[in-house]
Amino acid sequence: MIIEGVIFDMDGLMFDTERLGLEGWKKAGRILGYPVGEEVVAGIRGCNRADAKKKFKAQYGEGFNYEQALQIRLHYAEEMLRKQGIPVKPGLYRLLETLRNKRIPMGVATGSSRETALSNLKNAGIREYFSAIVCGDEVEHAKPWPDIFIRTAECLGTDCSRTMVFEDSSNGIEAASRAGCIPVMVPDLTRPDDALRAKCYRVIENLGEAGEFFERK
Repeated sequence: MIIEGVIFDMDGLMFDTERLGLEGWKKAGRILGYPVGEEVVAGIRGCNRADAKKKFKAQYGEGFNYEQALQIRLHYAEEMLRKQGIPVKPGLYRLLETLRNKRIPMGVATGSSRETALSNLKNAGIREYFSAIVCGDEVEHAKPWPDIFIRTAECLGTDCSRTMVFEDSSNGIEAASRAGCIPVMVPDLTRPDDALRAKCYRVIENLGEAGEFFERK
C-alpha cells in the first residue's frame, strides 16, 4: 500500500479528552435539568457545534439551551486541563516522529474549534508536525460527512485513496470511509461493532501499533 499522507482526528485519538467532554456534558445536564448520558454524547463525537446543537435539540427539545450547556462543558474541560495538563495518548509522539522521518505529510481534521485545536496542539508540543489543520466549523458538513477529510487531503496535496485516517469515533470512521480514505480506528470510548469494523482498513488498540506498522515500511 502506498500512503501519501496521514490525517489525525484530535479528541479521543491524539488526546485523552473525550472523557473530559463526557463528564462536562453530564455536568451541564445536571445543572440544566436534563439526563445527558453517554449514549447521547457518543452520537455527537466528531460533529461540529452546529450539528451537535441539532442533535441535542432533537433529543431534548427546542427548549434545550445548547449554548449554555456548551459553556459549562468547555469550562469543565478547561479547568481539568489547566490542573492536569493535556493528556497525550500512548504512541503519539513516536508515530509523529516516524512519519516525519518518512517525509509523509500530516494533517488534523477535528470537530473542535480552531482556537481549541491550536491550543491543544501547542500545549502538547506537536503543532509543528502538521501542515494542514481543518476544523469542523470550516466545512459545510461535518463528520459523518466526508467534507473535512476531503478538504484536509486537498490541503496536504494527497489523493484520498492514498491518505490514511486515524479516528476513534464511529462518525469519524464513517466520514473517512465516505471520503475514500484509508480508515484506521483506534477505539477510545466507542468500541467498534462488526459493521463499523467492516469500514476500517485496520482496528488497532493504540497509536504505538501504527508506529510499528510504518517503521516496517
